[in-house]
Amino acid sequence: MDKPPVREIVGVVADMHLISLRLAPRPQIYIPHQQFGIGSMSIFVRTQVDPESLTNALRRTMAEIDKDVPIYRTRTLTDYMAQSVAQPRLNAMLVGFFALIALLLAAAGIFGVMSYSVTQRTHEIGIRIALGAQRYDVLRLIVVQGMRFVGIGLVLGIIGVLVSSRLLQTFLFGIGATDLRTMLTVTLVLTGVAFVACLVPARRATLVDPIKALRAE
Repeated sequence: MDKPPVREIVGVVADMHLISLRLAPRPQIYIPHQQFGIGSMSIFVRTQVDPESLTNALRRTMAEIDKDVPIYRTRTLTDYMAQSVAQPRLNAMLVGFFALIALLLAAAGIFGVMSYSVTQRTHEIGIRIALGAQRYDVLRLIVVQGMRFVGIGLVLGIIGVLVSSRLLQTFLFGIGATDLRTMLTVTLVLTGVAFVACLVPARRATLVDPIKALRAE
């Protein structure tokens, strides 16, 4: 029975994403080409000048080494990386586009609900102002009411992210589904948009004329 070939380890390198950026790196063994020939290979050339200007020189050099080895394609590392992430990048752009639409719809919904609430509470606001409430007090009352529901929504959203983090991680590369910086940024953006959506109706509530509000009732 033949014994398996003996291999000598001459070095260890870092993990690499050879198949896909989304897949976890797999164990790899690098073998010299002289010991395990293959039909095709990729040669990477490091240069300090424009890579496009070296295409003809590379072809001539390879022809001098072995004229029977053709070069069928040359491209820069930037182009290679761009092609490998083209589909994930397109998916991310589509997700971002729909997320922006969802954000605008959420802001419009908050604005509509708060505007309706201010309209329904016009008489109450008029009484508060007539009894001595300051405009700032009315503004704070409406904004706090709206932001309370926004806070509940944010908490539920964070819980949803934590629960589905394993599924979300399959769509991400180089960042965790529960990355603290990303979650803080998204939370601040959502809070800012919601605050503006609440502030506009609240600002209108401070302009209520208490006399007209009481007469309207």
